[in-house]
Amino acid sequence: MTDIQAYSKAKTQVSDRRYIATPDETELAKRAWENHEFKKFAVDVIAGPSRRPRYGRTFYAHARNEERAIATVKRDALGIPSGATFTARLAGPRELGCVWRTQTDATVISRGNE
Repeated sequence: MTDIQAYSKAKTQVSDRRYIATPDETELAKRAWENHEFKKFAVDVIAGPSRRPRYGRTFYAHARNEERAIATVKRDALGIPSGATFTARLAGPRELGCVWRTQTDATVISRGNE
């Protein structure tokens, strides 16, 4: 398996999971995106019975509001079952891969690279 195949396989595996944001992360996302015209939305797509959904996936869309983010996902995503429900929310920094690092973490990283 080449590096590109391994990367695309890992990327697919990560994107197939649904991310459940905590209330703290939701508030942080609101504060992080409040001064931006275009925002990054996470659109959760769920299909099947409410107790045990058979399909659940999170898509990310760059849009001005929730309605446009949902419309973008409906237009561009493939393989969504009929009757699926779409809910959009602001994507938080942790969900997008931004993590807080303390000064000690930076010191350890810089010492390890020397």
